Amino acid sequence: MAEKKFNPNAGHRERMRQRYLESGLKNFQPHEIIEMLLFNVLPRRDTNKLAHELIQKFGSVANVLDADIDELCQIDGISTSSAIYLTMLPEVFRAYRLSSVSVGADLSNKKECSEYLNSLYIGEKLEKIYLLCVDSMARVVSTTLIGEGSPDMSLISTHKIVETAIRNKCTRVVLVHNHPAGDPAPSDSDVFTTNSLRKRLMGISITLEDHFIVGNYVLSLRELGYLNV
Repeated sequence: MAEKKFNPNAGHRERMRQRYLESGLKNFQPHEIIEMLLFNVLPRRDTNKLAHELIQKFGSVANVLDADIDELCQIDGISTSSAIYLTMLPEVFRAYRLSSVSVGADLSNKKECSEYLNSLYIGEKLEKIYLLCVDSMARVVSTTLIGEGSPDMSLISTHKIVETAIRNKCTRVVLVHNHPAGDPAPSDSDVFTTNSLRKRLMGISITLEDHFIVGNYVLSLRELGYLNV
């Protein structure tokens, strides 16, 4: 009877899962996090090797998850379905954060406000504009996407803002948009459009409480004094 060869990788996945159960991901290397994610879509491949290649090519866990599907598929062993799974995860994280802090988020609390606004843009590559209807205590009543894919703030639809506010029986609104490149500093167009919109809304008894820009950090145009220009 032939002697059974020792397989050093036997039980590797189970040991990885046990590590996670004992201490979470805090002691995992970046490639190990990707490796564990790939367990779910590649049950019979050496995901350790693939994870090393992904981190080497893209540089970080975030960059792997934010990569284009076509780029991911250039790695030998990453199928389209595997790439879709990886790129879907930031969307899942965003949905999770929104569902945990959505309605009722207190925008007057800087920490809670920042966490909520950042959650709108987890993994987001396009510029998107949201309208938040808020109550008299600055708590979020509703969050509505009113524009995306264009950096031109002048394309904001006043009609859509009014329609959304009326539907939510709200007279106070907050505008939010992101700068995907990272720098949240407002452009001249951001400031001009914000104040033009504020004046139009005042004429129909709707108050634009603030306009936040989300980038590497969250910036308030009201705090900077731009809402009175």
